[in-house]
Amino acid sequence: MAVLDRELFVESLRDALNHLYEAEHLRHNVLAVTIGVANRLDTSSQLRNILINAIEEMKPDSANPSTEKAWRMYETLFYCYVQRLSQQAVADQISLSTRHLRREQKAALELLADSLCQRYDFRNQVIPEPETMSAELNESTLILSADPGSGYADLDWLKTEVTQQPTELRTELQTILSLIEPLARENGVILPVQFPNEPPPPIAVNPQAFQQIMLNLLGILIPVSEEIVQIKLAQDQNLFRMDILTNVTETLEIFKKDELDVIQYMVSLCKGSLGILIDEGMCSVTLHLPFIDQVTVMVVDDNPDTLRLFERYAAGTRYRMVGLRDPLQAHSLAVQIKPQVILLDVMMPGMDGWKILGRLRQHPKTEQIAVVICTIFPQERLALSLGASGFLKKPVSRQDLLDQLDRQIGLIDPTAHQASSRS
Repeated sequence: MAVLDRELFVESLRDALNHLYEAEHLRHNVLAVTIGVANRLDTSSQLRNILINAIEEMKPDSANPSTEKAWRMYETLFYCYVQRLSQQAVADQISLSTRHLRREQKAALELLADSLCQRYDFRNQVIPEPETMSAELNESTLILSADPGSGYADLDWLKTEVTQQPTELRTELQTILSLIEPLARENGVILPVQFPNEPPPPIAVNPQAFQQIMLNLLGILIPVSEEIVQIKLAQDQNLFRMDILTNVTETLEIFKKDELDVIQYMVSLCKGSLGILIDEGMCSVTLHLPFIDQVTVMVVDDNPDTLRLFERYAAGTRYRMVGLRDPLQAHSLAVQIKPQVILLDVMMPGMDGWKILGRLRQHPKTEQIAVVICTIFPQERLALSLGASGFLKKPVSRQDLLDQLDRQIGLIDPTAHQASSRS
């Protein structure tokens, strides 16, 4: 046993953040004991969500100037740990040197530790030594295996794959349900799916891996379920969450170790987490998977129909549209949300697109943003001569819009253009 002091708390916090998406590592972090989520099947996902939520709570109000120290503290933690960007990428993102960033990162970590210490009183708390910490769960739960790695060499290609192609959940689930339907029919089981009100963003998981994870889980649950296996989808902070709920006729014998090992390994390779709880005949499976890194596109157009049309065009892609009808707010919003691309109309009341383009190009915080002029007038040569990165003539088709966005992202990040951004 050991007494948890401030130094150990901060070191444990740093360790947890450095391994935020490694389920087995999080399970054995002493913070799990301190925060009160140890010895549970979903320990890793619970701890991860608590830490991400704590970082999100540090996010300043949007009215605060982006130059405030509070924004640097939040952005340092968010980009370094939640988004997993390299130090150089984060330094570039918030306009700091890497040396300065390391100082900011240390200060931000201390600030986060203060916030957590106020919420979870760890003073004089006695904790197990790291080597003795284990997931000793009660008899109503099922222990998830450690990473079996070496036994599944056929899956190693998932370790190095960089997922740029979006996996659209509704489409993939329809495929999965059609494949599993004969087994469900044979066992008299129905599979209702509950989608969130807003379509979830695509997930950053290879569609074959997602399909195999789901087929394996459903293939185990359906034969031991009573009539209904319900699937619920939701967005859980920066992760996609799927809950599979059913009443079962068996308990601890549902998941055989070898079956569970391969599922857990695939989930870990996809940078996700898997939790299973079996209690009094109720089985709950919780799957967390990361969303694909989305590209923020700001659309400045006084026509609401155009804004809605572009949102529909972007549905199911990596592009997230942020619409703005008031051109006078275009520059301040661009500084605030830092979009990768701006789609800019020309004819608007109050200020035309050419003046906005000039402001964007003259300001150091917006001069590098790709701006695509989008207008009914054939003014491509003028747009490019004034500093626009691209041009679209209205009316714009979905194909033309996505091709132009792909082209702009390819110019910003050459590796991103190697894979199509559409499903």
